[in-house]
Amino acid sequence: MENIDLNKRRIKTEQRELTCEFQNMLDFNIDSEELLNKKEYSSFIQMEEFKRMYKVIFRIDKEGNYDIEVPGFKLPVERDTLIRKVKRTDAYKQAIKRLSKNLKNLYDEYTERYLSFYMKTPRIMLPPEFGEKLDSLQKPFLYSKDEFKIPKPNKQEIYNELKQESKEKFKFGFYNFMKKRKKYIEENLEERYKDSIELWEKKKEKHEYEEDIKYQNYKKQLELYNKEKYRLEKALKGDTEFIKESVKEILESIKLPVSLDFTYAINEKDVIIELKKPDEKIMPDKKVNILSTGKASVKNKTKKEFRDDYNYFVTGLTFFITGHIFNLSPKIENVYFTLFKYESGEKEYLFSVKYDRITFSKIKTDKLDSIEAIYAFTNSFDMYASGKFKTNDPLITL
Repeated sequence: MENIDLNKRRIKTEQRELTCEFQNMLDFNIDSEELLNKKEYSSFIQMEEFKRMYKVIFRIDKEGNYDIEVPGFKLPVERDTLIRKVKRTDAYKQAIKRLSKNLKNLYDEYTERYLSFYMKTPRIMLPPEFGEKLDSLQKPFLYSKDEFKIPKPNKQEIYNELKQESKEKFKFGFYNFMKKRKKYIEENLEERYKDSIELWEKKKEKHEYEEDIKYQNYKKQLELYNKEKYRLEKALKGDTEFIKESVKEILESIKLPVSLDFTYAINEKDVIIELKKPDEKIMPDKKVNILSTGKASVKNKTKKEFRDDYNYFVTGLTFFITGHIFNLSPKIENVYFTLFKYESGEKEYLFSVKYDRITFSKIKTDKLDSIEAIYAFTNSFDMYASGKFKTNDPLITL
């Protein structure tokens, strides 16, 4: 075990709730004649009235309890009688199957949010790719706003337009044609001028708005270019402060309904991370099975199922974080990841892995699981048959 005394940092992530909308609902239209026979209508008029389609809403909650609602219920029978009849319809049976399947999918999706870290591990960039990516960057062409070139209307122009129009309307020789021309110009000049100014201002406003959008897009592209150029230049140099800040950003970006407690440090070619064992209570502890009747059965996971899920979550998280760290700089050759807990005030190490870049780049996250994959690396990792981690000496400590 090697002890590293570096300028280490501690990061505690914010607790962010992962929500999953369990309340599910389906609504069907069921023909009232499927539910009621003629004897159950008090009159012919009521029978005709309720021959229309009647809406029935089916619900299921996160515990797998089903409920039926008939909005605006006014049928001339007891509600319980109606519900019993609804439960005998094909629509009800189909609703149960669909709601049960939806509930199972929601539980599976909720659990998958914890188990998917390993699958979301990014592809590791090879060292030459950093330089190639930098060389291929294209700075956006300088963009300056185009001025609005349409001149502002003036009264003389409008006067000339109206004068020409008046000649067309009141031809030479027309009775009092000169007087009528003059009157036409005087009656329309101010309004025509006002309308021309308003139209010009709208065109100018539209032009400036469109030019502003183009310029803002240019600024965004330039900002992205400068940011990526800066990142790649710092990455190629293996800039220490850049890597420290980038690791901090990666660790702080993890969103889970529990605060994660990391301590990390870096040297010339290594990133060393220690993670305090997250509380197991954050893991979903229930599962859904679909019975032969089509109904959903919500039960607690077995201890082994729950522990397996937790172990895949923790180990998958180490892969996810490590993948992002390797992509910070080609100078990073190894990422040491250690999980520990406090027992009676003493620090106990549960596992420790040395992820090296070459091996990590060959791992196929869609082929292996995160526990099997750990054994491809130098590790201090062992488990009991029950799935509990055995305490181990770490490869490196902070």
